[in-house]
Amino acid sequence: MSRTIAGEWQPTVDPNMSLAASLPVISPAGHDPIGERVQAALVGVQPTREVVERRRESRHPFPYPVRITPVTTKGRLMPELSLFVLGKHLSRLGMDFYHLEPVPHRRVIATLPCGASPSVSMLMDLTWCRFGAHRWYENGGKFVQALRTLTEPTDAETLGELTLL
Repeated sequence: MSRTIAGEWQPTVDPNMSLAASLPVISPAGHDPIGERVQAALVGVQPTREVVERRRESRHPFPYPVRITPVTTKGRLMPELSLFVLGKHLSRLGMDFYHLEPVPHRRVIATLPCGASPSVSMLMDLTWCRFGAHRWYENGGKFVQALRTLTEPTDAETLGELTLL
């Protein structure tokens, strides 16, 4: 549905419609190949069936850069091996993220941005990794402990130097 005000197209969005269905359909006289392709892409990624969530905690999209600082089994930080990954989902229990390669470390400090506030750091055990559909690796794990924010990877040499919350 749409309405015209002073000759301009104004969308009318029905909150019960999917995003793809709310896009305007251009008549053949006004053929819109870009709009058609965007609509096809949106329809193609919409779930075809209702997904039943088995997790106890709700997950939230978190598409932001996250710094991962590896920690050895003896608790020594390896700031020279820090890397940035792209967050995927975040929950109270853990998170998952994308990276171009599998992350080889099992224990890391994940430092997450918080907008205008200081970032937050948590000790995290990485428990899984899989190769995703878009040629990225998906990694994830559980938060083990809240830590003093690691503003720079070289702020501390061991976990013991990070004041635990």
